[in-house]
Amino acid sequence: MTCLSGTENCNQRCKTGKCLMYCPRGVKMCRQTCEGGKCTMICNAEKCTRSCNEGKCLNKTEIDSQQEVSRSRSQYLTCNKESDEQTCVQRCPQGNCNINHDSYTPYGSLLQLCPGGNCNFECRTPLKCTQVCIGGSCKEYFCNSKLCLQECVAGRCNMVCKAEECLQICRGGNCNMNCLSTAKECSQWCPAGNCILGCNAKRCRRFCDQGRCVISESAQRIDGILRTIRCSTATRECHQKCPPNRSCAFLGWVHFGFFHRATHQICSHGDCRSMHCITSNNCTQTCHGGACNSMVCNSDSCIQYCGGANCNMECNAASCTQTCRWGGCKMKCTENVKTCTQSCNSQASNCHTLCLAKSCILTLS
Repeated sequence: MTCLSGTENCNQRCKTGKCLMYCPRGVKMCRQTCEGGKCTMICNAEKCTRSCNEGKCLNKTEIDSQQEVSRSRSQYLTCNKESDEQTCVQRCPQGNCNINHDSYTPYGSLLQLCPGGNCNFECRTPLKCTQVCIGGSCKEYFCNSKLCLQECVAGRCNMVCKAEECLQICRGGNCNMNCLSTAKECSQWCPAGNCILGCNAKRCRRFCDQGRCVISESAQRIDGILRTIRCSTATRECHQKCPPNRSCAFLGWVHFGFFHRATHQICSHGDCRSMHCITSNNCTQTCHGGACNSMVCNSDSCIQYCGGANCNMECNAASCTQTCRWGGCKMKCTENVKTCTQSCNSQASNCHTLCLAKSCILTLS
């Protein structure tokens, strides 16, 4: 018997057999009466009472581990049977859960969420697993699927990935991340620093924005190599800010498809040395003040905008749009581009355009 969070009073009377009662946080009163059989009670309610007459009462530590796994799996699992994607979601709002899922169901994808933190994750599905620990301090992640995303928001998590493709993110820092040798590609991202990045995959990518990260195999520290990147799992968009007189690069770990809607690379004050965007989705590069020396975009779709003058733009996407607001720009679309649209200020002119695309459109605005 499992009582729902928010219940005022939850009562169980057991006369025979094996009885299990679970009251999570949010339940006010939890009461178990054991008149026969074996009774087990797990109580996190505000008030817990228990009476054992002829029955045998077991402590929480005496619970059979397989019963606990089964309870954890069924309690938090909901599936969308109408969805073509065949996805399931497991949630543990209060934290301190063992969230387990095996490929015994026909559903190919799974999202596991632990807002309260301190959870243990285990996921085995055919297609994709996404494991998100919002409260941090999740002791163990384990993922075995075709594609795995493991994210720790508050930090202090341990992650292990056995998938073909792995993406591990530790936003709060102080994580231990590992990709096993069975993985073909592994990307590990630690924006706050102080992470251990262990990768035995065939191809490894490590990003440590603030530095102070350690590659476990050699105990060698790596410095920050990326400018600030912020991504939202809600909007599936990433933003990167580039400071003046500096270079910034977005190196394409989003080819995994989790943030597939858009990537925005912004030089707010202009005069950026280099802006380089490599993704398999959509990328927008914006140089507000102009004078960006090098704007290079390799993506499925690229938009390059120079809000001032004198920018150098190069596009190698399937679809390219290049705009120079005040002229004096150099714009190039390579021979790999299908459609290229280049626009320059007609008053300032002085734009140098080179279009090697299959279809070229040049406008003066």
